[in-house]
Amino acid sequence: MSGAPGTRRAGGPAGRGLVAPALPASLRCRIGSWRRLARPAARVRRIVFVEGMGVPLDLDLDGTDAPAVHLVLSHGGRAIGTGRLLPRDARIGRVAVLAPFRGRGLGRQIVVRLMREAVRLGLPEVELHAQAYAVDFYRRLGFHAFGPLFDDAGIPHRRMRRSLAWHSAVAGVLVDGRRFLLGRRAPGLVMGERWDLFGGRIERSETPTRALARELREELGIEARIGPRLAVSLYDDPRDGTVFRCPVHLVTRWKGEIVLNPEHTAWRRLWLSQVGRLRLAHPGIPRLCAEARRRAAGSRPARNSGSRCIV
Repeated sequence: MSGAPGTRRAGGPAGRGLVAPALPASLRCRIGSWRRLARPAARVRRIVFVEGMGVPLDLDLDGTDAPAVHLVLSHGGRAIGTGRLLPRDARIGRVAVLAPFRGRGLGRQIVVRLMREAVRLGLPEVELHAQAYAVDFYRRLGFHAFGPLFDDAGIPHRRMRRSLAWHSAVAGVLVDGRRFLLGRRAPGLVMGERWDLFGGRIERSETPTRALARELREELGIEARIGPRLAVSLYDDPRDGTVFRCPVHLVTRWKGEIVLNPEHTAWRRLWLSQVGRLRLAHPGIPRLCAEARRRAAGSRPARNSGSRCIV
């Protein structure tokens, strides 16, 4: 996955304020569906909104949770914070942290991670309805208030909005039988001397699949047939903290002998158990390889006879 900048969305420097702070080791963050996270999320919301603020239960559980992306923070197996993102409305809401855990930056953790999920979904901006006392908190996260104060469940609120921005890249998991092709990035590049998937930037006029086919031609000298998308990964540029949005595609078929360009010093065919033991550019690579193996099951191996591993 190349660190070269690609298409930049409107809204200022790509990904400003979207790098999620590292979580303390005692905390766990889960992101998923209402079906998966309803019990812990609803518990935190009941304590904070219904019992703590007097919000009627039927207003909190308003029937819009099913299509939302939910986040739950847990401590010692107990849910202590939550929030949700409604993709259709591009709206963040139901951000809540239990009283004993406030003042530790957990609200910021929740909001930033939900904004990252919005980037993953390709949303150009997000909105929220901030309680009046929390407007300054959201301003510090890059939101701007608009419109008058309004009442919601007897509590004054302001509408707030924030543009999102990112760099665009694309990567492929190249599967050869039951093994995966990874390359070692050249010294001096971002994540130099680490092992990475192959790919790179998306030019302004390109689709992700066309960009990946071009990058594989430039980096490896092969003509590849780009398969289905496996996931959309986010990663942060260590130079300035900007965010890259990177669709990752399955690639099982290609032609040509592999010849590396100067961006890489080596390539290897690796079993999944070997991938996790390498010094990787991004921690999500083993998970992506596992998903690629699952999706590639039953597909015909790539025709790449004559390629030689140089390490």
